[in-house]
Amino acid sequence: MTRFQKYNLPTLLPEVLSYVAGIIDGEGSIVIQSKKKETKNGRIRFRIEIYNSNKEMLDWIAKKFRDGKVKEKNPLHISRRGYGTKAQMYFWIVNKQEAVYKILVAILPYLIIKKSKAGKAIAFIEERVTNPRQWDKAGSVVVWPNG
Repeated sequence: MTRFQKYNLPTLLPEVLSYVAGIIDGEGSIVIQSKKKETKNGRIRFRIEIYNSNKEMLDWIAKKFRDGKVKEKNPLHISRRGYGTKAQMYFWIVNKQEAVYKILVAILPYLIIKKSKAGKAIAFIEERVTNPRQWDKAGSVVVWPNG
């Protein structure tokens, strides 16, 4: 795993990891994004997102993990049922692949709902990272046609 030596996950107490895992299980997303470029090779990127109206909590999480950005979301959120809320929403997003990997590994024992998805993302990254040629300059995993 020499590819992921840039991001050093801070040492966090199990209570912090389990708290964040619970928030990700309830309010967050583990996103696996596939992009097709003009070439025949696709790109896979992973990210972690948490949406919430409590900016202080998201800032605390970003500070604890020393990564990700807290951004504002459009204040008018329309639910699936057509109801709207004018509450200001924020989200914490982690895009750096090495940070996503290390955060998922750290919180995996505490996840319940999204444990399977996190495990699949970790396994995919570990399989691909053994061949540095499979990473492009932006940190995306290159999906080769035969693999």
